[in-house]
Amino acid sequence: MEFPDLGEQCNRRDCHELDFLPFTCQYCKKRFCESHWRTEQHLCERTDLVVDRRVPSCPICNQVISLGPDDNPDTVVDRHIAQGCKQNQPKPKRNGCLHKGCKLKAVAFDVCPECEHKYCITHLHTSAHDCQGRPQRRNDVLSVFAGKRTPTPSSRRPVAVKSRAAKSKDTGCICA
Repeated sequence: MEFPDLGEQCNRRDCHELDFLPFTCQYCKKRFCESHWRTEQHLCERTDLVVDRRVPSCPICNQVISLGPDDNPDTVVDRHIAQGCKQNQPKPKRNGCLHKGCKLKAVAFDVCPECEHKYCITHLHTSAHDCQGRPQRRNDVLSVFAGKRTPTPSSRRPVAVKSRAAKSKDTGCICA
């Protein structure tokens, strides 16, 4: 049993199917069934408002090329190439984990406190990425042990010695 008051009939001339949830065309504002809701399916009268633009990209440099409303994509791309598009620009350095073989690309990476390189959370620990430490600090330590440089007393940091002074009793009065 059909409910004639429930839903609407398709506005296509040869259909008139009763549809419970009809679609409204955004251009002609008519109601259509599931089979005819697209502009090309119901032969929309307002096709002048239909915007179906495709943006071409250059086959050489992969740059997106903007088109005007009446421009032919082929002529615009040819003009772009004739004006000297830049041949394959080098890809920007990927923002990823520096661990060999890791292909993770994320927004945020942590910096190893020892070698100061960026790693993902999986390879951040020093044992996970075979951390070599900071090259400068490591070379300084090696040169000290190799006898090339000896630390001098002036280069050593003085160590603060805490003295235990006798605590005075604070009575809370101000005496003059």
